[in-house]
Amino acid sequence: MKLRLPIVVLVIAITLFFLYHFIEQLRHAKLYREAADIAPKGHPFVRLTGYMGQVFGIGHLVEIVMEVKDGDIFQTESLAKLYRISDKIYDLRGVMNGNVISLASRSRVKSFRTFLDERGITTLMVENWSALARKAISEPAFLPEYRQRVLSNEQLYGRLLAWDKKSTVILAYFWSDKDYRYIFDNIRQILKAEEDANHRFYMAGRAVALGHLALYMNQMLVLFGIAILLIMAMLFLAFRTMRGIFIPLWAGFVTVVWGLGSEALLGIQMDIMSIVVPFMIMAIEVSHSIQILSRYYEEYEKWGDNKRACEEAMVGLWKPGISSIVTDGAGFATLFFIPFQLLQQMAWSATYGVLRIFITTLIFLPAFLSLLPAPTRRELERFKRGSASMDRLLGWIARVTWDRKGRWWIMVITIVLIPIAIIGAQRVEVGELQEGYPIFWADSEYNQAERVLNSSFFGTNPYLIHIKGKGRGAMAQPDIVTDVNTLQRRLESRAEVRGALSYVDVIKGVNMALHDNDPRWYVLPGDYESNYQMMEIFRTGGGVEHSKGYFEIDFSEGNLAVFVKDHRGSTIRGLLQETDDFVKNGKRSTADIQQAAGIIGIFAAVMEEIKKGQVSSLIQISIVIVFFCIITFRSLITSLIILVSLAIGTLITFATMGFGQIGLFIYTVPVASLGMGLGVDYALYITSRLREEIAKNNSSFYQAYQQALTTSGKSVIYTALSIAIGLSILLVSPLRFQAILGGMVAVVIVVNMLAAILLLPILLRWQIKGFGG
Repeated sequence: MKLRLPIVVLVIAITLFFLYHFIEQLRHAKLYREAADIAPKGHPFVRLTGYMGQVFGIGHLVEIVMEVKDGDIFQTESLAKLYRISDKIYDLRGVMNGNVISLASRSRVKSFRTFLDERGITTLMVENWSALARKAISEPAFLPEYRQRVLSNEQLYGRLLAWDKKSTVILAYFWSDKDYRYIFDNIRQILKAEEDANHRFYMAGRAVALGHLALYMNQMLVLFGIAILLIMAMLFLAFRTMRGIFIPLWAGFVTVVWGLGSEALLGIQMDIMSIVVPFMIMAIEVSHSIQILSRYYEEYEKWGDNKRACEEAMVGLWKPGISSIVTDGAGFATLFFIPFQLLQQMAWSATYGVLRIFITTLIFLPAFLSLLPAPTRRELERFKRGSASMDRLLGWIARVTWDRKGRWWIMVITIVLIPIAIIGAQRVEVGELQEGYPIFWADSEYNQAERVLNSSFFGTNPYLIHIKGKGRGAMAQPDIVTDVNTLQRRLESRAEVRGALSYVDVIKGVNMALHDNDPRWYVLPGDYESNYQMMEIFRTGGGVEHSKGYFEIDFSEGNLAVFVKDHRGSTIRGLLQETDDFVKNGKRSTADIQQAAGIIGIFAAVMEEIKKGQVSSLIQISIVIVFFCIITFRSLITSLIILVSLAIGTLITFATMGFGQIGLFIYTVPVASLGMGLGVDYALYITSRLREEIAKNNSSFYQAYQQALTTSGKSVIYTALSIAIGLSILLVSPLRFQAILGGMVAVVIVVNMLAAILLLPILLRWQIKGFGG
């Protein structure tokens, strides 16, 4: 306590320094594109996605739907809008040449037809849909022919044009979505200029999702402010004093500013997961400050000396304080070992935050308290009056749970809850259960666009399969062509598949065009020479860039793109199983068929890593908890009892997810390990105080239990509420994943708090002899 003043001055100076950098970061805040990147680096599906993107020029897709209210798409005004939009998007920076695909664009989708030249020789004409649309707009007499060509083209009708002919889609591929704000803002501006009472537009794609995300992220400061106000209200109920309200908030402010300021100074940017961390760190700091302040008031009333009260408070809370802060950090640190960049960034930011909590709670806060004026008699009376109702409630709980009948009722309820919780936990599915983009709510603007795309068109969920033959021209081999066609048809027959595209469709389309566009010739020729010739006709007719999405330039590799209506876990598992079954039992050629790339491949990779990482993270945090409990209490039995209490809380959390239809995905993975890491705090504080009271004057277990419950138990309740309130505000977040993460962590915190107050003392009583010694 000799260095109290230098410590406080140093902390304030550092806080002001970091505050400046934090404000600068807010002024220039920008969401970087990796902020929503859920792909686990190094996974085979992720590597395949990157490889196919390079070979086939898949790029970054933005999909735009134009919907007509009255009439259909084949109106001059509607076609003119479609033509202008396609043309303007084609000229945007970063668009891939030939990859703005619509009924009115210059793209790799062509119109093929044959005619007799002046010598009577059949000639194949490859026409651009942009030129045909322009002609239909300027020459009304040509409009019926344009309509007929579209409706008779299998690559367009049902794919780019909805079956009811009232909506059409533009597919725009960009080389990169790094400049997502440019893409998002410019396309929005283009569409806004064309929107009217009869035309409505929707757009989706990663760049669009990032654009919406950037808009929503600006609301996080508002939610943070609301969380602080709610925590202030809870602190008022707990203390009824200015010291009790503002000291925890000041400690939380210092901790958050140090983190955000230092991260800004180091150039570390926030992502969609780490932006939740300030809510957590603030709430955790407030919770530990509540423990310190409650013990401080208790000790001051006993000793009547400000400095002595701070010293005695720290003596009593030093061991459980260190252990609880370390286990808080361990709960976050286990996320390092799950191979998601978002979770690893969150783990780094939060673990660093817990380190700051150690400094502010155990060093700065006692020093700061000791320098403040001592509490007046009036302040102490307000604190007591504020605590009176909670003291009576906890006294009643102590009597009920001490009574034999009460104890058995709690055990019976626990025993009944466990099998129910197991049933609920078994319902938890690995993967996303919502059909739309999981970051946003189902009724969000973005997910409304996805619903339209997935119901009327191929949708936003490509499942890419890579086909590789042996050498140049391999894709023309009849057995490989047959295999690709069979697999494509097999996948298309599944209810969750909207359609598929491959170079096989190109061969069929050119074959039909060479036979006067007779639909009966939309079949495979069956021999190598014809297959090769038709692929070559298509490649030379539009250029390399226009054919790149179907096959490599030397025809050695091909792409099968399957479009799926959603990316739910059950859908993905079914597709992968179907493809695996074909490769193992149905393939007849020597082609190497590899899955899975695209959005479906990324989600499949996420699911695989979650399945492997969830159990290991729970084992890791359990080992850390037992280790520090043994160090704190020097009792293996006590440590295991605490672990059992936490395990029951975790099981109930998984049951909540199962019954609530919440899938185990990247934003729910942290819930269990965080719940155990943070929830053990309550067990540590209750058990430590219980042990302390038993050691004092050989108190009976009941007296010790009653004293522990009405002192540390009261702090534990307010501690848990501070975290639960701080995180529950995320339930009103415009971002669905934040609401689920915040809500689920709040649930597990409250469950672990109740277990620490009601169940843990009963379990500890069974080994009272070893525990007290």
